[in-house]
Amino acid sequence: MTGSRGGSAWWPLVFGVVLLLVGGAFLLRNLGVVRLDWGILWPLILLITGAVVLVAALRGPARGHGSAHVVVPADGISRLELLLRLGAGRYRLGKGGAALVEATASDATIDHTIDRRGDLARVRLSTSGDSWVRGWGRDRDWMIGVASGVPTQLDVQAGAGRFDLDLSGIAIARASMTIGAAELRVILPRPRGDVPIHVEGGAATFTFEIPSGVEARVASTGLVTTSGPSQTAGYGAATDRVTVNVTGGAASVRVVGG
Repeated sequence: MTGSRGGSAWWPLVFGVVLLLVGGAFLLRNLGVVRLDWGILWPLILLITGAVVLVAALRGPARGHGSAHVVVPADGISRLELLLRLGAGRYRLGKGGAALVEATASDATIDHTIDRRGDLARVRLSTSGDSWVRGWGRDRDWMIGVASGVPTQLDVQAGAGRFDLDLSGIAIARASMTIGAAELRVILPRPRGDVPIHVEGGAATFTFEIPSGVEARVASTGLVTTSGPSQTAGYGAATDRVTVNVTGGAASVRVVGG
């Protein structure tokens, strides 16, 4: 097994310093060294937090924190687990080139880890920990390419934003997606065997596009409204098919094609 990690976040360090200062103040109060007044402590906490945010805004995009371009070679890999942990922004995923995974971002907000175990690669891409400060008022745009011939398990956890996932050229074995208040568009894969896809979301809009020749079913539970065909004609008898299950509250599902 080999592993690598890209990117780091300075914000947790600053937050840790703030916690140490506040904890130290309470300790000194309990020891009777100082008299602690909440009327003074709370403004102090706000001043420290405000100073951190202001310095981050003045410094602009981080350099050396996260990456704008990540390439994972496909050498010796025949199975992929791809985990995406994404914040606000626009994200597009589809068939890539020679690399196992390749990702680019409009700003330096990609953190990544890579674990290889024999022929299996576990790749995690995530929005960097300090990007919520540095990313205010900025349009974040990611493009992610995945090798077409490698069986892939996809796990997506995302917040607000727009997510376009074209799985038609990727050998998806299974997929799981947890989406916040977002817009999600998925072009279903061309399956080998029964490919399960589980989607969970809140106040989100889901669009599933069924390519020509693909047998699929889209079922939903919870407070989900659905429009379009829920099942293709040949789904019941097919051995190669996609089964989509959607759960959530106040979500809408639109199925196109089939």
